[in-house]
Amino acid sequence: MDKNSFLKSLPIFKNIPSHEIENISRMFMEDNYDKDEYIFYEGEKCDWLYIVYHGRVKIIKHSPSGKDVIIDIIPHGEIFGTVALLSGDTLPASAIAGEPARILKLSKSNFYELEKKFPGVISSIAKTMGKRLVSAHEIMQTMAVEKVDVRIAKALLKLFKEQSSNAEDPISITRQELADMIGTTVETSIRVLSRFEKKGLVTSKRGKIWIKKLSALEKMVNEE
Repeated sequence: MDKNSFLKSLPIFKNIPSHEIENISRMFMEDNYDKDEYIFYEGEKCDWLYIVYHGRVKIIKHSPSGKDVIIDIIPHGEIFGTVALLSGDTLPASAIAGEPARILKLSKSNFYELEKKFPGVISSIAKTMGKRLVSAHEIMQTMAVEKVDVRIAKALLKLFKEQSSNAEDPISITRQELADMIGTTVETSIRVLSRFEKKGLVTSKRGKIWIKKLSALEKMVNEE
C-alpha cells in the first residue's frame, strides 16, 4: 500500500479529505530499522509521532534487575510515542523493532500544525492511546497475582483484538516475547502454549499464533 493510501486508512485521518492526505503525507519522514534495533530509548525527549508502516514494534521497560519487560507490541498501522509527545515528558519506555520495520515519523511542530488545520486529531489519538494504555495496565496488574495460564490467555486476547480480530490471521509474537510480556520464562511460555495447542485453543508456528477457540480463552480469563 502506498503511503497516501496507508495514511488515509488510519482512524485518526478518516475524516480528513482525500485531497489533503497528500500534503499530510509529505510531512512524514520514513525510517527503516533492522530487527532488534532501537527506535528510541526510555528517558529520551520525545519530538516525534511514530506510526508503524511495515513490521511491528516492541515497547519495553527496563527493570532494576536488568531484565526487559515487554509492555506492548505495536502492530502495522498503529501509533506509538504519543503519550510523551502530548505531555512533554520524557519517553517512559524504549521501542525496538520486533522485525525489520519501516516507521513513519511526524515532527512535533508538524503535528501541532496538523492539529491547528484539522482540530480533532489529538482527541482521536488520545482515544486510541487510552485504550492501549488501559489494556497494557491490565496485563501488568496480572503479572504478580494470576496463574501463568491466565496471564498468557489475557496477553493473547489483547494482541488478538489489537492485531487481527480475524481467526484466519495470526498474532505476530515469539514465545520469548510472550514470556517477556507476562513476566515468566520462555520454558514456561512453551509449556503453556503446548497445553493450549493440545486443547485446540491455539496453533503456533515460527513466531505466529492462531487463536482457534476464542470463546474458550475468554471463559478462562473471566472465570479467574
